[in-house]
Amino acid sequence: MRIDTRNRIFGLDVIRFVAISAVIFAHIGPFIKNHFWNLYEMLNRIGFLGVEIFFVLSGFLIGNLLYKRFVIEKPTKKSILHFWVRRWFRTLPNYYLVLLINIVVLAIVKYQLPNFEPARDIWKYFFFAHNLHSEQIVFFPESWSLSIEEYAYLIGPIMLYGAAFFFKNNRKIAFILAT
Repeated sequence: MRIDTRNRIFGLDVIRFVAISAVIFAHIGPFIKNHFWNLYEMLNRIGFLGVEIFFVLSGFLIGNLLYKRFVIEKPTKKSILHFWVRRWFRTLPNYYLVLLINIVVLAIVKYQLPNFEPARDIWKYFFFAHNLHSEQIVFFPESWSLSIEEYAYLIGPIMLYGAAFFFKNNRKIAFILAT
Protein backbone atom coordinates (compact mmCIF):
# COMPACT_ATOMS: atom_id res chain seq x y z
CA MET A 1 0.00 0.00 0.00
CA ARG A 2 1.34 3.38 -1.01
CA ILE A 3 0.47 6.57 0.85
CA ASP A 4 0.14 9.73 -1.23
CA THR A 5 2.18 12.33 0.65
CA ARG A 6 1.96 15.14 -1.94
CA ASN A 7 -1.03 16.84 -0.27
CA ARG A 8 -0.02 16.18 3.34
CA ILE A 9 0.84 19.08 5.63
CA PHE A 10 3.73 18.11 7.89
CA GLY A 11 2.70 20.45 10.71
CA LEU A 12 -0.80 18.92 10.87
CA ASP A 13 0.75 15.44 11.00
CA VAL A 14 2.88 16.56 13.96
CA ILE A 15 -0.19 17.93 15.72
CA ARG A 16 -2.03 14.66 15.00
CA PHE A 17 0.92 12.70 16.48
CA VAL A 18 0.85 14.84 19.64
CA ALA A 19 -2.91 14.34 20.04
CA ILE A 20 -2.66 10.57 19.50
CA SER A 21 0.19 10.32 22.00
CA ALA A 22 -1.75 12.32 24.59
CA VAL A 23 -4.81 10.09 24.27
CA ILE A 24 -2.74 6.90 24.44
CA PHE A 25 -0.89 8.09 27.56
CA ALA A 26 -4.22 8.97 29.18
CA HIS A 27 -5.37 5.38 28.76
CA ILE A 28 -2.47 4.26 30.98
CA GLY A 29 -4.11 6.15 33.85
CA PRO A 30 -6.48 3.48 35.17
CA PHE A 31 -3.55 1.07 35.60
CA ILE A 32 -1.62 3.45 37.87
CA LYS A 33 -4.54 5.18 39.58
CA ASN A 34 -4.13 3.46 42.96
CA HIS A 35 -0.36 3.95 43.17
CA PHE A 36 0.37 7.29 41.52
CA TRP A 37 -2.66 9.54 41.93
CA ASN A 38 -0.93 12.76 40.81
CA LEU A 39 0.42 11.12 37.65
CA TYR A 40 -3.04 9.67 36.99
CA GLU A 41 -4.59 13.15 37.25
CA MET A 42 -1.94 14.63 34.97
CA LEU A 43 -2.47 11.88 32.35
CA ASN A 44 -6.24 12.49 32.46
CA ARG A 45 -5.72 16.17 31.71
CA ILE A 46 -3.25 15.39 28.95
CA GLY A 47 -5.76 12.96 27.42
CA PHE A 48 -8.51 15.56 27.59
CA LEU A 49 -6.19 18.03 25.84
CA GLY A 50 -5.45 15.39 23.17
CA VAL A 51 -9.17 15.00 22.46
CA GLU A 52 -9.57 18.78 22.30
CA ILE A 53 -6.69 18.94 19.81
CA PHE A 54 -8.46 16.31 17.71
CA PHE A 55 -11.65 18.39 17.71
CA VAL A 56 -9.76 21.50 16.61
CA LEU A 57 -7.81 19.60 13.96
CA SER A 58 -10.97 17.93 12.68
CA GLY A 59 -12.79 21.26 12.64
CA PHE A 60 -9.97 22.84 10.66
CA LEU A 61 -9.78 20.04 8.09
CA ILE A 62 -13.54 19.53 7.72
CA GLY A 63 -14.12 23.29 7.79
CA ASN A 64 -11.64 23.72 4.94
CA LEU A 65 -13.39 20.97 2.98
CA LEU A 66 -16.82 22.51 3.60
CA TYR A 67 -15.51 25.97 2.71
CA LYS A 68 -14.43 24.65 -0.68
CA ARG A 69 -17.76 22.88 -1.20
CA PHE A 70 -20.00 25.78 -0.15
CA VAL A 71 -18.08 28.96 -0.96
CA ILE A 72 -15.71 28.22 -3.82
CA GLU A 73 -18.02 25.72 -5.56
CA LYS A 74 -21.77 26.12 -5.82
CA PRO A 75 -23.43 24.02 -3.08
CA THR A 76 -25.83 21.34 -4.26
CA LYS A 77 -27.75 18.52 -2.63
CA LYS A 78 -25.43 16.15 -4.47
CA SER A 79 -22.35 17.80 -2.91
CA ILE A 80 -23.88 17.38 0.57
CA LEU A 81 -24.61 13.73 -0.11
CA HIS A 82 -21.06 13.26 -1.43
CA PHE A 83 -19.66 14.87 1.74
CA TRP A 84 -21.76 12.59 3.98
CA VAL A 85 -20.84 9.42 2.07
CA ARG A 86 -17.11 10.23 2.24
CA ARG A 87 -17.21 11.10 5.94
CA TRP A 88 -19.31 8.11 6.94
CA PHE A 89 -17.28 5.62 4.93
CA ARG A 90 -14.21 6.88 6.78
CA THR A 91 -15.68 6.64 10.27
CA LEU A 92 -18.67 4.33 10.50
CA PRO A 93 -17.22 0.95 9.43
CA ASN A 94 -14.51 1.10 12.11
CA TYR A 95 -16.93 2.43 14.72
CA TYR A 96 -19.48 -0.32 14.13
CA LEU A 97 -16.76 -2.99 14.09
CA VAL A 98 -15.45 -1.87 17.49
CA LEU A 99 -19.01 -1.49 18.82
CA LEU A 100 -19.83 -5.07 17.81
CA ILE A 101 -16.59 -6.34 19.37
CA ASN A 102 -17.49 -4.55 22.61
CA ILE A 103 -20.99 -6.06 22.58
CA VAL A 104 -19.57 -9.56 22.03
CA VAL A 105 -17.01 -9.13 24.82
CA LEU A 106 -19.71 -7.81 27.17
CA ALA A 107 -21.91 -10.82 26.37
CA ILE A 108 -19.06 -13.31 26.82
CA VAL A 109 -17.80 -12.00 30.16
CA LYS A 110 -21.31 -11.17 31.40
CA TYR A 111 -19.97 -8.11 33.19
CA GLN A 112 -22.55 -5.92 34.90
CA LEU A 113 -22.12 -2.19 34.37
CA PRO A 114 -23.77 0.36 36.68
CA ASN A 115 -26.84 2.07 35.21
CA PHE A 116 -26.53 0.07 31.98
CA GLU A 117 -28.94 -2.54 30.72
CA PRO A 118 -27.86 -3.92 27.33
CA ALA A 119 -31.42 -4.68 26.18
CA ARG A 120 -32.45 -1.10 26.98
CA ASP A 121 -29.30 0.83 26.01
CA ILE A 122 -27.34 -0.87 23.20
CA TRP A 123 -29.52 0.51 20.39
CA LYS A 124 -28.50 4.05 21.37
CA TYR A 125 -24.93 3.36 20.28
CA PHE A 126 -26.05 2.42 16.78
CA PHE A 127 -27.69 5.84 16.35
CA PHE A 128 -25.18 7.90 18.38
CA ALA A 129 -27.86 8.68 20.95
CA HIS A 130 -25.86 7.46 23.96
CA ASN A 131 -24.59 10.98 24.69
CA LEU A 132 -28.10 12.37 24.88
CA HIS A 133 -29.24 10.71 28.10
CA SER A 134 -26.26 10.72 30.43
CA GLU A 135 -23.07 12.61 31.05
CA GLN A 136 -21.32 9.41 32.21
CA ILE A 137 -21.12 6.72 29.54
CA VAL A 138 -20.30 3.38 31.17
CA PHE A 139 -20.31 1.13 28.08
CA PHE A 140 -17.86 1.99 25.27
CA PRO A 141 -17.03 5.38 26.82
CA GLU A 142 -14.53 6.23 24.07
CA SER A 143 -17.43 6.68 21.65
CA TRP A 144 -18.61 9.98 23.12
CA SER A 145 -16.38 12.11 20.88
CA LEU A 146 -17.33 10.30 17.66
CA SER A 147 -20.99 10.79 18.53
CA ILE A 148 -20.47 14.54 18.71
CA GLU A 149 -18.50 14.51 15.47
CA GLU A 150 -21.16 12.51 13.59
CA TYR A 151 -23.88 14.95 14.60
CA ALA A 152 -21.66 17.83 13.44
CA TYR A 153 -21.18 16.06 10.09
CA LEU A 154 -24.92 15.66 9.76
CA ILE A 155 -26.11 19.08 10.90
CA GLY A 156 -23.25 21.29 9.62
CA PRO A 157 -23.77 20.81 5.88
CA ILE A 158 -27.54 21.22 6.24
CA MET A 159 -27.01 24.56 8.00
CA LEU A 160 -24.50 25.62 5.35
CA TYR A 161 -26.85 24.66 2.53
CA GLY A 162 -29.69 26.57 4.18
CA ALA A 163 -27.52 29.65 4.68
CA ALA A 164 -26.29 29.44 1.08
CA PHE A 165 -29.92 29.30 -0.07
CA PHE A 166 -30.82 32.51 1.81
CA PHE A 167 -27.61 34.34 0.90
CA LYS A 168 -27.28 33.30 -2.74
CA ASN A 169 -25.32 36.41 -3.70
CA ASN A 170 -22.72 36.14 -0.96
CA ARG A 171 -21.80 32.59 0.02
CA LYS A 172 -18.91 33.82 2.21
CA ILE A 173 -21.39 35.61 4.47
CA ALA A 174 -23.59 32.49 4.46
CA PHE A 175 -20.64 30.33 5.46
CA ILE A 176 -19.65 32.66 8.30
CA LEU A 177 -23.22 32.88 9.61
CA ALA A 178 -23.79 29.12 9.44
CA THR A 179 -20.53 28.29 11.21
